[in-house]
Amino acid sequence: MARFSATFAVTEATDWEAGDYLRFDKFRDQVGQNIEFLAQSHDHNGDAGDGGTLPVANPLYIWLLTPPLGSPFA
Repeated sequence: MARFSATFAVTEATDWEAGDYLRFDKFRDQVGQNIEFLAQSHDHNGDAGDGGTLPVANPLYIWLLTPPLGSPFA
């Protein structure tokens, strides 16, 4: 099978109603296409489908949240 392209496919809500049979062609064309889109273009830089931007992490938080040595949580 050819690989999906990295373009977003709009899912048709009427194909996924309760009681409907799961059709391979609908799953392939709608869900598989969107998984490929996210796999190739998902990078959290604010574009469509990215899930929002991620702030730059402060490395001091690692030190702040690390349990002290000898702690039962270490």
